[in-house]
Amino acid sequence: MDTHKDVASLTDEGRKRVFNQRFEQLTKCQAFLRQSLTKKQRLELFSYKAAYIVAREKRPYMEDEVVIKSVLESFVEMFEGEVF
Repeated sequence: MDTHKDVASLTDEGRKRVFNQRFEQLTKCQAFLRQSLTKKQRLELFSYKAAYIVAREKRPYMEDEVVIKSVLESFVEMFEGEVF
């Protein structure tokens, strides 16, 4: 894969291609790292992410759709393909 020092000098299509390649690489790396964690470690990481989402909203007493949706998306991201 080509690496470009100055992505801004590329055409729009060239920039999209470079960023799409980088995004695919990042997604593959994240999937690999997620698989290498034990179930207990993933649960711990999920609890940290959920606490961060609630703290970021600054309204922990409200069951807002934004908080619930974000926490569930984080859960699915961490435990995709797991059997419960």
